[in-house]
Amino acid sequence: VYQPTEPPMSELKAVLEALIFASPEPLSAKALYKLLETEPKEEIDAALEDLKRDYERPGGLQVVEIAGGFRIVTRPE
Repeated sequence: VYQPTEPPMSELKAVLEALIFASPEPLSAKALYKLLETEPKEEIDAALEDLKRDYERPGGLQVVEIAGGFRIVTRPE
């Protein structure tokens, strides 16, 4: 049975979302690269952009870039 060595984009997005959500401080791209060192930086960047797009939909949460890193926060409204 073929098992890919790299997780699909949706799995990588889920990992990024969990890391950003659970972090008490904003997570920089550099920190994400270090935490996910087995993943290519380009894939992490693409998954992060995709995750940010997901949070552009109507809802109570958003992904914001603050203090040089990313956070998942409530919308001001």
